Amino acid sequence: MKIGFIGAGKMAQALARGLINSGRITADNIIASSPKSDIALLDQCKALGLATTHDNAEVIHKAEVIVLAVKPVHVSKVTSEIAPTFSREQLLVSIALGITIRNIEALLPAKSRVVRVMPNTPAVVRAGASAYAMGSACRDGDGEVVKDLFSTVGFAVEVPEAYIDPVTGLSGSGPSYMFS
Repeated sequence: MKIGFIGAGKMAQALARGLINSGRITADNIIASSPKSDIALLDQCKALGLATTHDNAEVIHKAEVIVLAVKPVHVSKVTSEIAPTFSREQLLVSIALGITIRNIEALLPAKSRVVRVMPNTPAVVRAGASAYAMGSACRDGDGEVVKDLFSTVGFAVEVPEAYIDPVTGLSGSGPSYMFS
């Protein structure tokens, strides 16, 4: 399986590191993209052995599973860039905070396979908790793919999308509140 990250920040790098360290995916099967202004992030990805690019369309051409790991404000722009080449044979996994499956599906070709995942910060040290929800066009087996990928950085569980935001609040803010 080939994995592509659109966005190469901390969470994307944590997931890539988890995949590589688990032996599930080798570094040569992962590509990451980021804007030219974020060259330092791509340098960090190169240090992990990942292929890198500034072209999001290149990620779409080279990956079967695409992890959309950009800030919410950039989701619309990025999805409009990738929509012309995105295929229903690919699985898009969004970790963009607050952006619903329906919003992303509306920006991609009809019947695109979209999964929304909310990992939390402990994923960076492989002790995270990720909740994921499946889009309407997902196929049998897509949930297992997502669970397998995100279990490399902690625990992953499927929930109805309506629970994603409350889970994010509890697993993301709860530990910070308890330790402050």
